[in-house]
Amino acid sequence: MDPLTVTDAAGLALINQTGEFLIDDDSEHFTLRPALALSWKSNDKGDVWTFRLRPNVKFHDGQPMTAKDVVATFNRLSDPNAGSAALSVLKGVLLKDSAKAIDDHTVEFHLDAPNGNFPYYVSSNTYNAVILPANFSGPYEKTFMGTGALKLEKYTPKVSASFVRNPDYWGEKSLPDRVQFSFYADQQAQLLAMQGRQADVMGDFTVQGGVAMLSNPQFKVLGTKSSSHRQGRCICAATWARSRTSACGRRWH
Repeated sequence: MDPLTVTDAAGLALINQTGEFLIDDDSEHFTLRPALALSWKSNDKGDVWTFRLRPNVKFHDGQPMTAKDVVATFNRLSDPNAGSAALSVLKGVLLKDSAKAIDDHTVEFHLDAPNGNFPYYVSSNTYNAVILPANFSGPYEKTFMGTGALKLEKYTPKVSASFVRNPDYWGEKSLPDRVQFSFYADQQAQLLAMQGRQADVMGDFTVQGGVAMLSNPQFKVLGTKSSSHRQGRCICAATWARSRTSACGRRWH
């Protein structure tokens, strides 16, 4: 479990509980929204992008988030020797040590070539690009360090993970005060957990194995139009009514 290398959907869901990005991609409205960065702009040539960071943001250990943390994060992500999964996006775009801290709240990215899409590359579209402290040395599983609305309570590999509300979060406080993920060996075990009310949300399932969910009015299945996506998301109807929100694999309290 490491933002630098993670690629699986379950790992990404966990990291997104505590980690945040410079920019959030709002796919519903086809736009980018400020997150840890308040604004961004390029020079006339389009090969230098300047990001202005949000002030008064703290990591879960109390450290303030500054430009040096953003620079260190992208140095790790763009390092060809680090095993970074983000190189699938950043290779040929951003070299290691090409991000510069101008002051505590300003970062410049000096690109290999002009690129008008660069803000998307450092947004939540690049799942690995959660901002970590400059002095972060791992292992990530011990802390799930981040700036997000939830922070780690307990993580047991292959068993469960739980997160609690971060009282010092810079933005709107988390709706649930606690979220728990349980890990299952296969889809059948997940379906049984949903039917037995041991879970409120199931991240996704195949239609072939999840007919019981599709035909049961006690569950609300969310779908999306696609020519290739063959999964659905299932939420206990009672949970949906009381929470008005959802996330993969969560147990709300």
